[in-house]
Amino acid sequence: MKIKLFFVTLATLSVASCEENAHPCKFTVKVVDDQEMPVSNATVGVSTFLKWEPGQGFGEDIYDTEKSLSDLTGEASFSFQSKTGKIGIGVDAGDDYYRSNWPHYKFKQVVSGRWIPENPTIPYVLKRKRDPIPLYAKTYIINHTTIPKKNEKCGYDLEKGDWIAPHGKGVTPDIVFNLEVNRDNGVYDNDCTLKVAFSNEGDGLISSPKPLNEGSELRLDYLAPEKGYKPTLSMTASTDLADKVRHDGFERTRNYYLRVRTKLDEDGELIRANYAKVHGDFEFWYTGDMRFTYYFNPTPNDRNLEFDPSKNLFQNLEDAMRVSDP
Repeated sequence: MKIKLFFVTLATLSVASCEENAHPCKFTVKVVDDQEMPVSNATVGVSTFLKWEPGQGFGEDIYDTEKSLSDLTGEASFSFQSKTGKIGIGVDAGDDYYRSNWPHYKFKQVVSGRWIPENPTIPYVLKRKRDPIPLYAKTYIINHTTIPKKNEKCGYDLEKGDWIAPHGKGVTPDIVFNLEVNRDNGVYDNDCTLKVAFSNEGDGLISSPKPLNEGSELRLDYLAPEKGYKPTLSMTASTDLADKVRHDGFERTRNYYLRVRTKLDEDGELIRANYAKVHGDFEFWYTGDMRFTYYFNPTPNDRNLEFDPSKNLFQNLEDAMRVSDP
């Protein structure tokens, strides 16, 4: 992982004037893994806005950057001048850890010429690579394929990556979509509801909100939860008189765990099931266009959803459908 990639993310934060005074700040980054064990010998890079230079386009923001190795306790200390008090942090701990992109740290205020709090310890968590496995992973693309029928239940087979016959080559209706279009008078006058359901008692989903551009590249947990799956989901999309799109129930930062192909015994106890995850919410529109990225584990009762991107069980996917995140 290149530390410089993290510094670029601060560009959107720098609205400071070049006339602002820089003040000294001191802080410590403590790098730990997902079991709170210190990570030593990791390259810790930090940056803060320095100045704006005029030039082509809108000019260029210049940052003061420093690097240091974490010690045996996982700590790396820094001391320099900052105009804004906003600090970007990036860590490269090698191939045994997943990359992370953390929110910037912001000092509270300047007191007696220094940023406070004085020398805070900023935790930085890295997820270890535990047991990456082959999965069926695919991005279902807007403007490429649509829900086959509006106002009708349509099943989607996660393993086949296709709609259930007669609309495709799918066999098992793992997810059942129903796009109810209530008003369709064109792009700027429509109203629709996407209903997501499943085929078996015990099937369902669990919502897991996570920021799209912050935290570990392994966005969700290693294992799908054992319990807590809800059988349905409903979201609406419409346009108002001001031609603004309105959503209810849709969140771009929402992700999901899925349990499908569930079989229960007479007492309602789980016999077998398959698990999957969805990165981001189900994007949809009144035309039937959809987008969602999913990962499906074909091994019954295996809750591991840590994907090895080099071992996708889907072969010969179009470039836009390929998945690179674990």
